[in-house]
Formats: sequence, structure tokens, C-alpha cells
Amino acid sequence: MTKSFIKLANIGIPILYIFYWASISTSPHDLENLKFKNFYSLVNALRISLPLLFSVLIPLLIVHIIYIKKFKFTYNISLTKIFFISLISYFSLQYVGLYFNKLINFELHYFFLINLAFGSLTTLLLTTLLNPKNLICKRLMIVSVFILSIVSIFLLIKLFQNYSISNHIYLYNSVSLDDKFFEQTFPRVTGIARSLSLLAVLLLLSIFFIKKNKTILSIEYLIFFSLAFIIWGIQSRGAILCFLFSSIFLIFFIKSNIQVKLFRVLVFIILPIFVFEIYKYHLIDKTIKINFSETIIEEKKELNVEDKKEYKQELKTKLANNRFNYEQGSSGRVKLWKKSLEKYDKKKLFGYGPQADRLLISEDLSVQYGNNVSNGFIYAFLCSGYFGLLSFLIFNLLIYFSLLVVVFKIKIFDKNKLFKEKLSTIYLIFFSLRICFENSYSVFSIDFLITIISLYILINYLDKKKLILKNLLNFS
Repeated sequence: MTKSFIKLANIGIPILYIFYWASISTSPHDLENLKFKNFYSLVNALRISLPLLFSVLIPLLIVHIIYIKKFKFTYNISLTKIFFISLISYFSLQYVGLYFNKLINFELHYFFLINLAFGSLTTLLLTTLLNPKNLICKRLMIVSVFILSIVSIFLLIKLFQNYSISNHIYLYNSVSLDDKFFEQTFPRVTGIARSLSLLAVLLLLSIFFIKKNKTILSIEYLIFFSLAFIIWGIQSRGAILCFLFSSIFLIFFIKSNIQVKLFRVLVFIILPIFVFEIYKYHLIDKTIKINFSETIIEEKKELNVEDKKEYKQELKTKLANNRFNYEQGSSGRVKLWKKSLEKYDKKKLFGYGPQADRLLISEDLSVQYGNNVSNGFIYAFLCSGYFGLLSFLIFNLLIYFSLLVVVFKIKIFDKNKLFKEKLSTIYLIFFSLRICFENSYSVFSIDFLITIISLYILINYLDKKKLILKNLLNFS
């Protein structure tokens, strides 16, 4: 393999990964509805067609490279092999499940997400073949964070454009089903909160581990504070839980005394929430005054003083009510899990194929709670059956094992360097919790792209250090 080809790969592979990021939210419908005179339509068609094409070409390129280099398969245990075998098995079994699924046809509309997952996976495999030191792999993390940052800025602008305090103080209901982003369905606020949480955790890590002058440090803290403020304001319970858990985990695993840890929790976690709640009650008073403008008062002029007080109190309760309030009710996840598993035909060894939750969730529940089963493990079982679930569990065990080793044996947060490895660790902790109440990385998505690159960085670090069997056998 020539040096010029390796240099080309250093540039080309990150670009390939960008294409898979760009394919998020697109579908084959964008090809069917292509209008050449419409700029957005043309771009969306390219966003889905090019990654699907690369998903076919990259495996062919890998076969060609293996043939030229004359790779010989060895039977020694490596985390990298477990990584690829478990995920390839998991997604391959979804093809099998879809093929034997009599409810829908075996066509691109139903398996394109598997193709995209395979394409991003084979892109990672290509980095191993072309760059054993895995410098390219770390660049993919930089690319991912950069794209996440840019997209999040645009989504935030759109979110605040739609925000109105006259209906609700919190941002959760700011997105309408009719809203579009790049002529695509606007992302759910839960997804926006997830993206902001990932950026906030990145900033927190930078504040603690990257040396800089006080001015830059202050700017970083202000951005982090703003993100934490908005995350709480969005009131996505899952994103808040993942953000708080991963942030507090980071704070408590950095080497320092307990007083410093508690102070950091106060400054980085409690303070943004406290400020938002103070600001909330200021907005409530302002909103009540707006609603009791001359027009409103004129409509309510028959009310006596007591009735007006009661009306104001009802309005105040409505505006102040957040999604952690018990009266808001459940998100329906338990019902979704229970009903989808009950409807699953237990004789189906290979599941129903990708996005099986949309088939198994009843129409009534779908209207009320959505057609997403909101649990990665249940989703894996519905889509790929018993063997697919086993493969997915092996992949998750690999995540847990890698986290245990780097956190408790290597004590990565006690080291000054290895910033990308630290970031990968925190992101894996974040998504390991998120997958319990979202499909997350069990399906091709932002979660999937960040999870596989994060785990890939960690396992390559462990493989290079030859800490596989040593830590597995001597973990204590």
C-alpha cells in the first residue's frame, strides 16, 4: 500500500463518515420525490443516495485491500474482532428477519438503515486496515463533534424562534409536527436535548483537562452554563438524566477531595437549574400580566375578585408545571414494552426486521405515545430475534467491560493526556444509560455513530496496551 494512498485515506475516510452523518433523517422517499429544480430536494436525494452507494463500495474496497495485503485470519482474542463480529451479526440477522417477515416486502424502504449501519461500520474497519495506529479513528470523533455542534446551533435558533411563553415556560412543546428543517421533519426536542447534553459534557471535560488561560476558561464555562440552562428548560427527562449522571460521574471520578467535588456539583449542575427556576417564576409573573391585558380582562369582566385570583392561580400552575411533575403522567414506555413483547410471535427466531416496533405497537398506543418502543434491548429483540439480541448483548458487554477497565483499572481520569479516550468513556456512559429508555444505538442514528466511534477508540487503546486478557482475568 503506497504512502500516497494512505495520505488519501487520511482525508477520504473522515469525508466518508461525514456522508453517513449527513444521511441522518433522510430515507429512500427523498429519491422517489426528487425534484431537480428544487435545491433542498436535490441535496436530500444526494444525502441518502451517496451513503447507500458507499455502503456497497466500501466492503468491495476492503475485500480488495485484504486480497492485496494477503491478510491471514488469526484466532487470537481481540476486542476489535468482538466489536465487528457482534455488530455485523446483529444487523445481518435483521436482514434475515425482514426476509421471513410476511407483513412487509423485502425492499430498500425497510432495510436502508441496516445498509447505512453497515456502511459506517465498514468505514471503521477500513481505518484499521489502512492505519493500524488508528489516528484516522480519532479524527472521526473530531468530525462527529464538529457536525454535532454546527447542527445543534441551527436547531437551537429554530427552537427559540418557535418559543412562546404565553403557553408554557418550558421548551418541550416548542416544536410543532409541521415544522421542517431542510425540508425534513424537524428533530424531536428529546433529540435536541441529547445533542446539547453531549456538547455540554464535552465542554465539562475540556474545562477540567485542557489547560488554557482564564479568559477562554470563562467563555467555556459560560457556554456550558447556557447549555445546562437550556437542557433543563427543554425538560426532556431522558436527556436530563443522562446529562446529570454522566456529568456527576465525571466530577466524582476526577482526582480531588470531596469538598472540591461537591463545589463542582454546585457550580456546574445545581446553579444552572437554580437560575432557570428563578427565571421561570419571573416569566410566569410577566406572562400572567400579558394574559390579563385589557382584552383578557374585558372578556373576564364578569368575574369577581376571587374568581380572578383562581383564574390566575390556574394559569400559574399550568405555566409552572414541568415534566417531572407526577401529574404529568408516564411517557407510556412500560406499556409500549409490554404490548410489543406480547404481540411478538415467539416462534420467530430472527425477529421481524428493522424498525419492527412500528409493526408491533398498536395504533392506539402509537397515537398516544408514538411508534418507537423506546428501549434498545427490546428493539434489538423485535428486529433480530433471539440470536440478534444475543449479538447485541455481547456488544453491550464489550462496552461495559471496556468502561470497567479504563475507569477502575487504568483510572483514565487520573491521567493528564488521552482526552479523546476520556471523551469516549463519558459518551459511552451517557449512551449506556440512554439505551434503557430510547432505541439509541440499537438502530442507525446519531447515537449509533457516536457510540461506535467512542467504543472503537477505547478498544483500540486497550488492544494496543495488551490489556485484554490481563484485565479480564485479574479484575479485582
